[in-house]
Amino acid sequence: VRIDREIENNQKEYRIKVGGRIYDIERIYVREEDRLMEVSLSYAN
Repeated sequence: VRIDREIENNQKEYRIKVGGRIYDIERIYVREEDRLMEVSLSYAN
């Protein structure tokens, strides 16, 4: 499992909008061998 540390250190630049609500991406876990990615989100202010 690989954790993308660049996301954790710079959350203001890594945001997504889902259903009209904006979220910060807290961290991303990647299992490349399984082609699987898990994203942890929090509400943006």
